[in-house]
Parts: sequence; structure tokens; C-alpha cells
Amino acid sequence: MLTPAALSAIAAPRRIAIVGASRDPNKLSGKPVRYLSTFGYSGEIVPVTRSATMVQGYPARSSLSERDEIDLAIVAVPAEEVAGALSMCVSAGVRAAVVFAGGFGELGERGSANQATLTEVAGIGPGGMRVLGPNCLGFLRGATGVTATFGSVLDEFDLLEGDTALLTQSGGFGSAVLGAANAAGVGCSWWVSTGNEFDVSLSEIMEALVEQEDVARLLVCSEGIKDGPAFVRAARRAKELGKPIVMLKAARSALGARVAASHTGALANSNAVFEGVARQLGIVTVRSLEQLLDVGRGLIAHPHGSNGPTTIVTVSGGAGVIAVDASADHELELADWSTDWQATMAAGLPTQASVGNPMDVTATTGAEALGHALRTAVAYPRTGAVVALLANRRQDERSRSELLVDVQLSTAKPLIVSWTGSSDLLSTSLADRGVVAYSDPSRAIGVAAALAQVGENAGAAGETVVRPRQRSRPDSLKWVVRADGSRLLRDDSSRALLAFYGIDTPSEMDIANEEDACVAAQKLGFPVVLKARSTEVLHRSSAGLVRPGLTDEASLRAAVRELQVALPEVVMGAGTLVLQEQVPGGVELLVGATEDRTFGMTMVVASGGVFAELIDDAQTFLPPISAEHAASLVRRLRALQVRPPGPSLDALIDTAARAVSRISLLVADNAHEVTEADFNPIILTTTLLGESRAVAVDWLLLAQRAVD
Repeated sequence: MLTPAALSAIAAPRRIAIVGASRDPNKLSGKPVRYLSTFGYSGEIVPVTRSATMVQGYPARSSLSERDEIDLAIVAVPAEEVAGALSMCVSAGVRAAVVFAGGFGELGERGSANQATLTEVAGIGPGGMRVLGPNCLGFLRGATGVTATFGSVLDEFDLLEGDTALLTQSGGFGSAVLGAANAAGVGCSWWVSTGNEFDVSLSEIMEALVEQEDVARLLVCSEGIKDGPAFVRAARRAKELGKPIVMLKAARSALGARVAASHTGALANSNAVFEGVARQLGIVTVRSLEQLLDVGRGLIAHPHGSNGPTTIVTVSGGAGVIAVDASADHELELADWSTDWQATMAAGLPTQASVGNPMDVTATTGAEALGHALRTAVAYPRTGAVVALLANRRQDERSRSELLVDVQLSTAKPLIVSWTGSSDLLSTSLADRGVVAYSDPSRAIGVAAALAQVGENAGAAGETVVRPRQRSRPDSLKWVVRADGSRLLRDDSSRALLAFYGIDTPSEMDIANEEDACVAAQKLGFPVVLKARSTEVLHRSSAGLVRPGLTDEASLRAAVRELQVALPEVVMGAGTLVLQEQVPGGVELLVGATEDRTFGMTMVVASGGVFAELIDDAQTFLPPISAEHAASLVRRLRALQVRPPGPSLDALIDTAARAVSRISLLVADNAHEVTEADFNPIILTTTLLGESRAVAVDWLLLAQRAVD
């Protein structure tokens, strides 16, 4: 986390030194001096160079000392000179520095020597001087005129004022994004390029900027997250403050991840993990720069998003079809119109119009009918936002624009426009008056979906994880060391731990021979399942260590003999045979946990059984989560989507959600010991009394490191 002192040195430095400053205002090392002067920086500019006594009208120094009281140093020297320059800055008491040069860790082996010289500089990092970069284009903050960059994009336009923070890891692309944002009408109060993040990470910048009064939203281009805990803190704080984060995550593919590593040195994260974590944290993720800026424009007009399903009003059936498909892609809920409101809508439309959703008012509809459709749509109580799909009609573009503005002024609900074939200046003129417009129905729907997510985040209460009623917790966890050195939680410990968290498991009994098995079966009741409990083979079903559906003593005795003969000691390890009650069949889920190198303990819930092999619909999250949150994830699983809706399905989902929440609590509470967990399957079933039950039939808990 950036300390207040370090953040102050970046946000509002009193004195800025440019190390390696050039007299040529067009050179890389000369541009920062020119930009600071041009963009109104009011503090002291201190060029540092041995080649001149004056630089662009400012007295130059040959070196820095503590007497200079420098807050921020812009280091504009070649890679081989960076370590020396940073060492001088640390000795002079500089609080923060920006390094432009590339040629470090982002080059892998080729840059390792230069990277090593940076790590040898004492006094850099938390508690010392913070360094942005290397291999970055720096940053700017409009309010203070701090332009610590050499990006030539600043020569190409006047910066728009605004309250958006634009953050990128890439330098060159980041500069282009700033230009694109400016052209799209997204004014930025901050722009930061973090480069290869030798010290200060993108996550730390996010965490710092979310607290700034001149930041209302963050648009982020990331190639990989290096500091997961700071990222999570930033996102949660942004959600608390109502400041949306919109993120374009590159390096989603394996090839993209390799390219990212060679570009900024980014540590690529599993895209599935990132998407799940982002969704949980309320981050809006997008797939393109166009969509990033589209959503940015939408949030400038509607900072709090939308509240409720969307209604589509279109003048073209074809555009409506495109919009419906895009709604499905974005999982955007469309409003269900009641019969009486459909009648109200139809009363002001031509007879050939359709009053479903989308509302197709037809291409020949005049301004009066279109106005009726839009005003009725925003008045409908179940509508949270309206998407208007228009086309051509340049001859009455002005009158229709006035209509759109009037409708938007009449309501707090977002009106999002797609106007295909309009004049080039239309979207700008509408945006200036509070109406966001795009050229493609899919783009408008993407913005509507983002606004719906932002509104949902704003209305969501903080997660409350309910602990099950108090039971006696095991005094200590007992582990078995496996052949590979990892540790498996002993069955008696794991069963006691699951019971403590209220996680349902089948009744079972250890057995040594056929006679034990028959006695146990009489107590448990047929049918039963025979399993070999092995410390070396973790996935018993695939290894043939499970015999389900044993309905009588003959089949049970045969199964015992078969497993005893078939399993050598090397497979069993410290295992035994165990007899379990047969849990009635039902929907099978998988819940797992593992240590992610970025986010720590990360969990998934997925369809189990045959679905686990056929489909990929795992939902990823950080533990612990509430039962309400777990239910939202479980509902997304296709194993449950294929079941008919109704009270029985709702009851199963609620039961599954409680189990998932309790497992997540177990994982979070015991993350200091448990590094991997696997509950597969959890069977969702209904008892003879009609009660829903979620039973963890098989599970394992592992520790890869020594347990204190």
C-alpha cells in the first residue's frame, strides 16, 4: 500500500527533479520539462544533468542531495544508468520516482542483469522511496499539472477535464488509450502507466486512487495482477465508495499470457480465476478497448448505473434481434411487461407494432409514436433502463435528438441509444446533453449490462457469512505424511472438522474383513457403498476404489474380497476399507479450493458427475462467501439449469448454497494449514420426507507445507 507520504509525492509534489533532463524539448528526456511547464505545474522544476547549467529556462544541478527536498524524481536515463540514478535519489531523500527506461525484467533473461541492479539499490519499496516503472510512460494528474511522462500524445490534443482515472500497465498502448479516451469524450483526472512494476504495482495505484476526491471511476487495462491482496482491497473499497471499476484484462489466452510476460513482465493469471474474482468484487470486465470507453461514457452520464431490468425500444426488428442476442451474451435481464402496460404501450403505436420486449415500433413510426414508446418505457415500474435502437433518418435527426434529450431529462433511468447510420457528430452532441449514443446495438446493450451490474453492486448489502450453530471444534488437526511429502488430513480429523462447520456427510464405519462389513451393513442399512480409504490415491472413483450400490451380503462380501486382493500396500498407504450409507442419487456438484499464486486461497463450485467431464461451467470465488452469494453461483451451473424450475429446485439451490458457504468458511478459517480441498461429489438430494439435503460424499483436505 502506498503511504500518505508516497502518495502525496505522486499526487501533489512540491518539487520535481528530472534526472537526465535534456535541453531539447522534443527528446524523450526533454519532454517532461516542457510538459510540466506547458500543463501548469506550479511547483519547482529541477533538471538534473552534467551536460548543461540551464535546461529549457530552468537552472540545472549535476546531482541531488537532501538539501534539494525533492518529492518526485522523473528518471529519464538509459537502462544501464537507472540503478545509479535511483541510488542517488534514495540518498537525497526523494520520496517517489518514475523510471521510463525499458530493458529490465520484461525481457526475461536478456533483462535480468539490469533487473538485478535495481534489486541491489537499498531503500526502495514500502517504507522507503517508491518507484513507478521501469518500462513505463509515467503518469499525469490534471488537477495539479503533474505530467511525469514523455508520451507524445500530449502534443496532439488539449486534455479534457474529468473525474475518470485511466490506468494501464502498457506504456505505448496506454498512451494511445489516453488519446482514444480523450477523443471519445472521457475526461481523465489521472492517467498512470505502471510498466513492469518492479516496485509499485497496478493494484497499489488502484488502491490509492480510489480514495482520491477527483476520481469517480477507474478504467483499467491490465495484462496481469501482481499484488492480489491490494487488488482485492482496492475493489472492495471502490464498491464501498460507489466508484465503479471497469477492467480490460488482456492475456486471457495462453499465447497472450506469454506475450504479456515479454512485454511488461506481467504475471499472467488464470482467466477463469480472474473473471470469477472480478465478478465477486463487483468489477465490470470488458473484452475490448472500445467497450472499455463505451462503458466509461455510460458511467459519466449515469454514475450509479441502473436499477432493474432493461426495456428495448427499436424501429427495426433486425436491430432488435441483434440486441436480444447481445443481451444473452451479456446476461442482461430484459423487463417482463405486464398485460395492462402492454396495452398502454400499444395504444399509442401503429397496429403493426410489436409490444413485447423488444418493443418494435416499426421504421415508419413518426416522432409522436416514438416519443410515446420511449416515455411509456421509462414510466414502466419494472424498467431500470431503456435502450433505444434507431437508424438513419438524417432528415429528422435534430428533432429526434431533441426527443431523446427530453426523455432523458424526464427520468433518472438511463436512456442508452444505438443510432446506426447517424451523422458523425450526433453521439458527441447527444453526450454533451446527457444522452449516450453508439453506432451498434451490441455496443448499447454492452453498456446497459455494465450499468445494470454497477447498479446491482450499489444496491447489494455487504456479505454476511452465517456460521452454523456452535459445535465442539477439534483440538488439533492430525495429518498423515504421504509418499510425495504432502500432508493429508486424517479421516477422523476431517470428519470432525466438517461436522464443526455443519457440513453433512454420510454415515460410515471402518471395516477390516467380510464379517465386519456385514455387521456394519446391518447398522447402516442396505444399500451401501464400499470404499478403499487410501492416503496415496486421492481420487478413488477413477482408480477403481469404490463399489457403490451394494444391496445384499453376497455382493458386499464379493466387493470386500475384490478390493483386498486388488490393492497392494503401495496403493493403500495408511488406508483402510470403509463402508458408507448409499446416498440417494441427485444433482452432483464439485467444490474445490487451491492456492492461487496471486489471490491466495481460491475456490470453485462446478457441476459434478458426468457434467464435470462434458462442460466447463465452474464458478470461481474467494472464500468465505455468504449463502446468498453462493446461491447466485449455484444457479449459474448447467447441472441445475436443466432441471425444471419450481419450489423443489429453489430448495435444492438454497441447500447447496448453505453447503458451499460453510465449506468456504472452513477453507478461509483454516487457510494457514489447508492448502487444497476437494469435495467431489456433493450430492443434492431429497429425503423421503421431502427435505433437501446436500451431502459431501467424498472429500480431501491437503497441506503442502509443514504444519506448525
